[in-house]
Amino acid sequence: MTAIANKRKRWTRFAVALGVVGAIAVPTSLAVGSYALLNAKGGNEIDTSDVMTIPATPGALLAITDSDGNLASANVLALAPGGVGGTVISVPVGALADVGEGEEARRIGDVFAAKGLKGFKSEIEGLLDVTFSVAAAMDPEKLASLLEPFAPGNVSLNRPVTETVLGNESVVVPAGESEVNAEQLALLLSAVRADQPEQVRFERSIAMWTAVATAVGDGMEPDEELEPLDADGAPTSFKGFFNRMVAGPLQVYQFDATFIGEPLRNPKALDLYELDPAEIITVIASALPSAATTASPGLTFEISTPFVDPQVVKNAVAVITFWGGSVLLVREIPGPAKVATSVLYSDSIIKRDINGFSPVLGPLSLKLSEEDRVRGIDVRITLGQNFVDFTNDPTKFGEKIGGTTTTTTTTPG
Repeated sequence: MTAIANKRKRWTRFAVALGVVGAIAVPTSLAVGSYALLNAKGGNEIDTSDVMTIPATPGALLAITDSDGNLASANVLALAPGGVGGTVISVPVGALADVGEGEEARRIGDVFAAKGLKGFKSEIEGLLDVTFSVAAAMDPEKLASLLEPFAPGNVSLNRPVTETVLGNESVVVPAGESEVNAEQLALLLSAVRADQPEQVRFERSIAMWTAVATAVGDGMEPDEELEPLDADGAPTSFKGFFNRMVAGPLQVYQFDATFIGEPLRNPKALDLYELDPAEIITVIASALPSAATTASPGLTFEISTPFVDPQVVKNAVAVITFWGGSVLLVREIPGPAKVATSVLYSDSIIKRDINGFSPVLGPLSLKLSEEDRVRGIDVRITLGQNFVDFTNDPTKFGEKIGGTTTTTTTTPG
């Protein structure tokens, strides 16, 4: 696919892929469940046959508008293996779209006004390299109706939420901790001020969905029989998808986003944000592996990680992708980590290709094995402590990928 090819070319901007430049627009403390995606979601529950398959983890898109029909919030719903429960992933509508070489920078949300939900669905699918089974757009009234079973909810905000009606501004949810009704929950996602950058209001999304997840608990008893799943493991309607999501435990995740202020990259001074490519792939391979679009040519990888630090697995995803591989599945395994990074492969023909990744992965312990083989995946890597040591040593790692080192600067939103 052309979009995927364009995206792979941008991995030459390696420092960005490793997440070591820029200021985080959303405080990382707000990214609730940033590692929970790897805990029994997405890639963890594969079958037990001789040749295992990636579980059905279909995705849905929920676009929220304000009362005037302007796009205010983008939310990806990932259904857990087994068809109940899942993960809600917040994506900024101001995220930089997956543009090709020579194309002008644009926000993924800008297409909504011109092409509606269908156009926006295509735009966000291109950014995340996924295919959504269903999509829906809701205004504040419809969203409030959807959220009624989870109200009242408790939220904690750094800033008040305000709404302007007939030129008069009023506070609809105050700063701090408060109990809110369904209409207020809906306004957390739908209230927009033209003079307010998205980084100011993006925190509301995590607060709203966390309140819903708390109300869901281990799963809400459905009012009616759950909609059957199709051949791809997905419900055929958004209502059926959402009902299955809240019938089991709900996790919440929010992408980190870096404001793009450089005039060369953002000549029109848009409210524009960049997502970390390694984070995108990690999230999709953890929560939505079966919804991912066709991988680029090259070896396909599964990564198992015993590390509690999410940056370790993001670094592994970054270097594998930078070196021409595709990460299709990410799983957490119990620690502690072993010293060696172990590699299982089922075809001796690709051994030389796997060894070709040593410059970016460090020492590898290779074994020809059918154990835990997953259909569609060539290489199964379990990260060891030597990978962490290797990536932390610029004399071994930095020189392999260009030799430059950069310090991290994080600015609270």
